[in-house]
Amino acid sequence: MIKLLPPNPLPPGERGNNVSTQQGYGAFLHCFSKTGRIDHVSKTRVHLYISGRVQGVFFRARTREEAKKRGLTGWVRNLYDGRVEAVLEGDAEDIQSMIGWCRQGPPHALVTDVSVEGETYQGEFSDFTVRV
Repeated sequence: MIKLLPPNPLPPGERGNNVSTQQGYGAFLHCFSKTGRIDHVSKTRVHLYISGRVQGVFFRARTREEAKKRGLTGWVRNLYDGRVEAVLEGDAEDIQSMIGWCRQGPPHALVTDVSVEGETYQGEFSDFTVRV
């Protein structure tokens, strides 16, 4: 059975306090058994935009460390508007765990929103890097 998780029920103007972290989850396809457990690990890709106090608090460096711990590939970079952008590829469970970490960030970060856009897995990265 293929289960498609629901998209964010709130309109874009009513996001805050990490509500939009659900946006884009509709792009995740998970294969579940009848018990609700994952039968096999599926590869996926997401594009994240993290808002709040996320620059100057080692967010990119810690994101790289956390992604590598989870065996994810991709990149992270600062944006001129004060947000952090990241692309993650890997196992769906590890991606979900990483999104959870991004909601909190490193100790001095204050994350106010995480926008998640599901994308087609491409397998184009061999490592996780910090882009300038």
